Amino acid sequence: MTDCKFCNLNPQDFANTRIDETEHFFLVPAVGCLVEGYLLLVSKRHIFSMAELTPVEKDEYLTLLTKYRNLFDQIYGKYPIVFEHGSIPFGQSTSSSSIYHAHTHIVNHHFKQERALLTDLRLEPISSFKPVHANYIFYLAPDGTQYLSTQFPPVSQQMRRYIASDLGISQQYNWKTTEFPENLAKTIQTFTQ
Repeated sequence: MTDCKFCNLNPQDFANTRIDETEHFFLVPAVGCLVEGYLLLVSKRHIFSMAELTPVEKDEYLTLLTKYRNLFDQIYGKYPIVFEHGSIPFGQSTSSSSIYHAHTHIVNHHFKQERALLTDLRLEPISSFKPVHANYIFYLAPDGTQYLSTQFPPVSQQMRRYIASDLGISQQYNWKTTEFPENLAKTIQTFTQ
C-alpha cells in the first residue's frame, strides 16, 4: 500500500536495517527502541494482523519466534517478551494498533509486575497461537505462556506504554516522538554481527 510505513521502508535508512529476512517476513529494529534488543517481526504481505496468516506463513512465523526467543536467551541470558496488537483496517473500528500492517514486537524486557499487566489488559492464557480476526493483544511471556485479550482498553501503543512505565520512562513510550538512537544502534550491532 502506498501509505503504509512497512510497505515503504527505505532500505538505505540505518533504522530500517534488516536483521533477518525469510520468504514471508523480515525483522527490523523498532523505531523508538525503548531498550537494547527491541525487534519487529513484520509480514511482507500487507495484512492487518497475524490472524490473517496462511498455514505456511504461520509455520514460518512460529519458527521465527522460536528462533529469536532462543537467540535473545543466548545474547541477553533471558527470553524476551513478545506481543502483537492485532488490528483491522484503519477506520473500521477502534484499534490499539498504531500501524495498520501486521508486526510483532520482540523485546528484551521482563515486567516487574506482570500480574498487573495481565489483569489490566484482561489477558487470558491460551494453549496455542490462535488470534481472532478482530482487535486483540497477543502476549507471549518470557516463560513461554501465551495470552490473548479482546477485552482491553483500545489505546494506541498500549504495550509500549506498559514497558515505558515499567522502565520508569512513562512519557517516552511514543515511537513517533521519542527515539532511542543508542539502543537502536546497539540492537543492530548485536543482531548483525
